Amino acid sequence: MAGNVLNQKVEPMQVTFGEDVNQSENITCIADVASSLNNQYFVFYNVAGTRLYVWYNVGGTGVDPALAGATGNAVTFTAGASAAAVASATAAVLDAIAGFDCTADGAVLTLVRTTPGYAKPSHDGVADTGFNFEVNFYGDTAVDLGFTDGDIELAHEENYVDITSHQTGSNVLGNISTGNTMSLTVSLKETAVTQLRKILATGEGDSMIPDGTGASSTEVVGWGTSRQFKQNYSRSRKLVLHPIVLPASNMSRDVTIWKAFPKLSSLTYSGENILMIPVEFSVYPDYSKQDKVRMAVFGDASQTLT
Repeated sequence: MAGNVLNQKVEPMQVTFGEDVNQSENITCIADVASSLNNQYFVFYNVAGTRLYVWYNVGGTGVDPALAGATGNAVTFTAGASAAAVASATAAVLDAIAGFDCTADGAVLTLVRTTPGYAKPSHDGVADTGFNFEVNFYGDTAVDLGFTDGDIELAHEENYVDITSHQTGSNVLGNISTGNTMSLTVSLKETAVTQLRKILATGEGDSMIPDGTGASSTEVVGWGTSRQFKQNYSRSRKLVLHPIVLPASNMSRDVTIWKAFPKLSSLTYSGENILMIPVEFSVYPDYSKQDKVRMAVFGDASQTLT
């Protein structure tokens, strides 16, 4: 008998999700009409959670709203400035603030944090500026998802077209692969708000802070319609399974998925059972990797696999 009992394993895995991503937001400005933007402001945040705001000093007649516990940054332009001029003046101020890069394209600002990690989304002040705020993708870092429940299942299906011929009737002579689909399912037992936010905001949900000073408003996360008709590829992140019996330096039995997109289909609240976050990760190809391993790889993924 040639079997080796040492090749049999019970293999619990540590699950890590995320990678270094700098948060990006678009802010669409409007034109000033007879100093309509004077004294208006919007609030934004850095990765550390520090609250800042931009306020508009139109023609030098504005007054800083002086939000408690926040740092103000004045933007000056003349009355009647176009939306593009408002955006250009705002971008110049935002780009000069440490921790941020900002550019203007017409009326649209693209505000990017220069440090990886999640930041609260920008929002209007007490009064509505009329600007539109949209998160392109939330910032991220790799996070251990903690305790899980039950099995972690990695599913794979190869898709084929049958090869047949007139001469051989319905006999299948072979197959041609046309692609494959993969998914990974896991139930998370740690249901802290930060955990739920990471799964929802990265995946099919979104996050927001109600308009106001940002001092008393609290961040909420949920499902809505903000993701409709938008690609989710840019929100997919690295997912790594690492055997808990191995030191972190030994990645020989790791499973690495380059592009995993989390989907939360249900939450079951119970008076008897522990609350879970059941997640299904859709897997997409990473075309920056070698075609042999661009969906997932078993082994040391820290090597150069491009």
